[in-house]
Amino acid sequence: MSKFAISHLGDIDVSQTPGLLPVDGWMIERVNETAASAAGMMNAYEIGAARHEIDVLFWRDFCDNYIEIIKSRLYEPDIQGVESKRSGQYALYYTLLNLLRMYAVFVPHITEYLYREFFLRFEKTVSIHLTKWPAPSAIDAGLIVFGENLKTVMFNMRKYKTERNLSMRSDMETLDIHTEQPFAEWFRQTEQDLRACTRAKIVNIHVVS
Repeated sequence: MSKFAISHLGDIDVSQTPGLLPVDGWMIERVNETAASAAGMMNAYEIGAARHEIDVLFWRDFCDNYIEIIKSRLYEPDIQGVESKRSGQYALYYTLLNLLRMYAVFVPHITEYLYREFFLRFEKTVSIHLTKWPAPSAIDAGLIVFGENLKTVMFNMRKYKTERNLSMRSDMETLDIHTEQPFAEWFRQTEQDLRACTRAKIVNIHVVS
């Protein structure tokens, strides 16, 4: 996963923070949420529980969902726009760097290698073991809930295709999303990503009360 991420970060500009799309904001907030909860567990000597929290972030949120959702945007910026790619790059950089920081406690050598191979040129701190975990002042609960709804959409899409013996790359006529009003606009901003990763021709967003 690090190899994939780094291959899409070669032209990143870390000196500027782009306007973030909702799905990218969600990924960053999930990193912050996990860092805060895992740090609390580590301080309470609940080492196994902390590792589990980080694993859930890495496998379920980052690998299984986030990367699949933004992959087309990284590969084809000419379709969704350069600014959309920059938003994804920013979240990808932030997420991978802070995953390495959190995993450094458990797997010190590979995290140090990956940090020096790529991140050192931007971060300047000579070792990942001298950097600090993210310590956000606040976590956007709305984006966290939006992300959970987004994962449900992805789960239902995969279930639909699996039950019909369809490849995940098979086209769909429509993708119906049922969401509450506060998240409707965020789903609209995520429509291009969803069309690309689900291969749906039409995305219908239904607001429920």
